[in-house]
Amino acid sequence: MKKHALLSAALAAAMTISFQASAWKPSAFFVVENESEHDNPTWDHNSGTSLTTGIVGGTIEEGNWLFSGSYGQSYQSAKRAYKKNQNNLFVTYLNTYQGPWGGQDSDFSLKVGYRGENHSRAPASNNALNAASLKTDLISNEQRNEYWIVPTANYKFSRNFRIHGQYTYRYIDRQLTYLKRFEQPKYFSETINTSSDIQSGYAGFRYTFEKGVTDFTRNFIEVNYYFTTENLKNTLYNDEHFIWVRGYVPYKVNGYIGGISPYVYWDFKEANRDYYNSYGTLLRSEEASRPRYGMRLSQNLPSGWSIAFDGYYSPRKHTVTYDFDPKYTGNVIGEDNVDINFLYGALELTKRF
Repeated sequence: MKKHALLSAALAAAMTISFQASAWKPSAFFVVENESEHDNPTWDHNSGTSLTTGIVGGTIEEGNWLFSGSYGQSYQSAKRAYKKNQNNLFVTYLNTYQGPWGGQDSDFSLKVGYRGENHSRAPASNNALNAASLKTDLISNEQRNEYWIVPTANYKFSRNFRIHGQYTYRYIDRQLTYLKRFEQPKYFSETINTSSDIQSGYAGFRYTFEKGVTDFTRNFIEVNYYFTTENLKNTLYNDEHFIWVRGYVPYKVNGYIGGISPYVYWDFKEANRDYYNSYGTLLRSEEASRPRYGMRLSQNLPSGWSIAFDGYYSPRKHTVTYDFDPKYTGNVIGEDNVDINFLYGALELTKRF
């Protein structure tokens, strides 16, 4: 599972969107994030990879509507450098209503939108591509057009207790360009078009304490069941499930509200990951344990500014099974255990006008 699917769910649950009738409320945000992998237990930077992303975007709130857009660019330091450009356009409608039990404010929202992505990798050397041992294919470019639909519901039984859930469906139109060799004397290029999808979601409850550490807002603890299923044809099938627990403790600095939100993702079911080549041939399978231990810090600042940091550590254990088709990958059959240290961090600066 990509980290983006989990981070989006965490941010969506952590954010509180306040709509005011007949009032346009624009904002701008700037994000820098980094994710890195290192072989465990060495933490040797030269043996791992580091992906850095910069994002700039904005939102406009009006009545029950939220409009958002952003542009991002990523660069990965590795033997074959990886670059990604990303464009996002979304619109969200929020409806608030009185629940039949207790008369508490509850809400339902529907978010729809488009994400365009272009993934490109630096070409491998001609010597590597023409090596007699190369019997697989390498993706040199991937173009994605994603169409999102995200319903979210929160239902309050009382001031202290609520249940909530979210479901995300992403239909993905993909164009993949491969560099291949197999049994040919030299490598050649081929482009294929596929349709794929990613589904994710969570459901759970939140308990809010009447009297918190501070007297201006209340603390809460939240427990969720989270899942994600990635069906990326000719590339990856991934299915994993977590128990996601997070809390929130507010504070004040010079009269401005901030908050600390620790969270953890425990494996409810280990990930099943299958990797395929351009012909749909299974290359390898994995069972993976990928828990996360993280924290989000946020702080309001003067003049409509705010700053936030989100980071987590994920010690990952992969059991990899190789059962390759000799025609494409050589006669390699076996199993291997791989330990990885994964780190993620993001710094976000927001200006509300």
